[in-house]
Amino acid sequence: MLKIILRSIAVITLLVSVAACATFSAPADPANNWAAGFWSAETSAGSKHDIDVKVGDKNKLAGTVATAVYDGRRGSGSIAGEVNGDQVVFNATYSSGSVEYTLTRQEDGSLRGGWQ
Repeated sequence: MLKIILRSIAVITLLVSVAACATFSAPADPANNWAAGFWSAETSAGSKHDIDVKVGDKNKLAGTVATAVYDGRRGSGSIAGEVNGDQVVFNATYSSGSVEYTLTRQEDGSLRGGWQ
């Protein structure tokens, strides 16, 4: 469990520290606009993740992530991925490595899923 938490912290750290403004060569497909914006999540272990996401080039995701771990440590990183219907798949990249997440939009608009 601690290894997963440390891995998540490292990924978030890299994402925020490396993050730059997302630039896309084409606008997002309007059907994918639901994925753009600010996401916030808290894990069962008490870590908090704040993710700022932009969508462009029809279905591409890019953004930043900031994490605060239950013990007070903080990290940041960048994300890149895709929107596929009601699902988003993205890699969060931190200084210590990356984690792939798959999230599915629920009927109430929330996202559910996790990392692999």
